[in-house]
Amino acid sequence: MRPLRRTLQQRGWSRSRARDYYDIWRILGAYQGSLDLTDFEWLVRAKCEVRGMDFRGPDDFFEDAMLAYVERTWSQWLGNLVPQLPTFEAVIGELRPRIVTMLKTA
Repeated sequence: MRPLRRTLQQRGWSRSRARDYYDIWRILGAYQGSLDLTDFEWLVRAKCEVRGMDFRGPDDFFEDAMLAYVERTWSQWLGNLVPQLPTFEAVIGELRPRIVTMLKTA
């Protein structure tokens, strides 16, 4: 079995995951009330299919191994880009219930 870091890097996911979580959190925080999220689950499933990934539900957004990696690299990838960077815990803590709700209502 390959180490997690190597697998993430090989798939090209390690570089931008912190930014992805942060960007989704910011977008939903600022615009969720005005976004049409009707096809959100379909879009997630379609993107996963293109990437050759299986999508089972909201927990796939928040896999433990991915979150552990993102937490370790949070400041590295975002610290120079985001003034007053919120903590990883705050962002994930707010983002997780939003994603769960969006998938339940889709």
